Amino acid sequence: MRLLLAAGVLCAAFLVIYLPDIGHGFLKDDFVWILSSRATDLTDAVALFKANVGFYRPLVSLTFAADYGVWGMRPFGYGLTNLAVFSGCIVLLYALARRFSLSPPAALLTVAVWAFNFHGVNMALLWLSGRTSLLVTFFSLLTAHAVLMRAPLVAGVFCLAALLSKEEATLLPLLISVYLFAVQPPPFTSRLRQTLFRVWPMWAALAVYAVLRLRSGAFGFSNAPWYYQLSTAQTARNLLEYADRSATVAVAVILVLIIACRRRPELDEPGRRNVLFSMLWIVGTFAITLWLPVRSSLYALLPSIGSSLIAGAFASWAIRSNPVRFRRAAMALAVLVVLLIPVYRIRNVRWVGIADISNHVMKTVEASVRDTTSGGRIVIVDSRDKRFDLDSTFTGMFPEAVTLVAGPDWNGEIIRVGEAVPDDVRLLFHYKDGRLIPIVR
Repeated sequence: MRLLLAAGVLCAAFLVIYLPDIGHGFLKDDFVWILSSRATDLTDAVALFKANVGFYRPLVSLTFAADYGVWGMRPFGYGLTNLAVFSGCIVLLYALARRFSLSPPAALLTVAVWAFNFHGVNMALLWLSGRTSLLVTFFSLLTAHAVLMRAPLVAGVFCLAALLSKEEATLLPLLISVYLFAVQPPPFTSRLRQTLFRVWPMWAALAVYAVLRLRSGAFGFSNAPWYYQLSTAQTARNLLEYADRSATVAVAVILVLIIACRRRPELDEPGRRNVLFSMLWIVGTFAITLWLPVRSSLYALLPSIGSSLIAGAFASWAIRSNPVRFRRAAMALAVLVVLLIPVYRIRNVRWVGIADISNHVMKTVEASVRDTTSGGRIVIVDSRDKRFDLDSTFTGMFPEAVTLVAGPDWNGEIIRVGEAVPDDVRLLFHYKDGRLIPIVR
């Protein structure tokens, strides 16, 4: 009963934080995902696995195609999809913690550490393109479950799904191979044979993914934009920032538990296996993004699964060591989460602000083109007098946004105040004080 009450409180707090803010509008890459993923039949859906849209993430494209078929250009439905995938990740993480012999309270704490991390979660939920990280996390967790259930073929299928969702899963076969080899009993030949039997479908999935990606023409590290090319220039800074974004909450919870129990932590065998798996998970899922010049909190979402599981292992120790003090510490942490709800909501403002701008602009543009009989160029003069401007909302994707709401006969452009207005402009607007104002010429 106490566990259900605690779970209910945490669930309610999470929904209070995020449910009012999901699906306010399309942002940045969202327009490209929707425009390039529209599918009217099975042939179009299959074609997504051959399409070149820069990245090679066809499962992400399929989900956007499904959302477009159901919701059209209503962003709230897309937000519900992100929330549903996130909820699936929570269920899978709880089940994975239980597979590592964590008790239900320790598994719940594991989930809470991941779900209430300050970094990555709000970006994954409130920016619809954050679905890439949600899907790779979802399928990576399914892969881990299949491996621990000794279902290698199923693990291979889920591993391929993770790879088709985002590149961060590339080292998933390697990290799981190392873990299985480490925990198999000797001798060496038997250990190697058992490991290979359980992981070969995952390596096969990696090979299939490589072939599909090459055939699609998607960019690799050699021909990617500069911000996706491997570099050592930012590695040290990335290491510090990603350690903070993925592990600070987990480390804080572990320290609270140690202080509460007033004992030196001693993990049991399942706990040590949990920590080994989690450390390999963190290293493997950060192995690519650590070397990229661009940083994103989304890159911390998948690795923070590992730090959350480590926190769960220490929670399991605390329960064995002193269950009364663990309950008190857990209760205090739950109260802290509730008290921090305003802080979480404030951190959402960045995403909600630009989403509301996008929604207003797109509705105004859509209404304006209804009264015209032919296409043309739509130009917005952006005064940039607010914290959230059109540049931070669309980041160069305004032409795709216009095509989505107005049709292929229309094109869009955003210019700054003082720049020359093109002669062939058909509809002209001025964005000022948070409003899009038509200009009659």
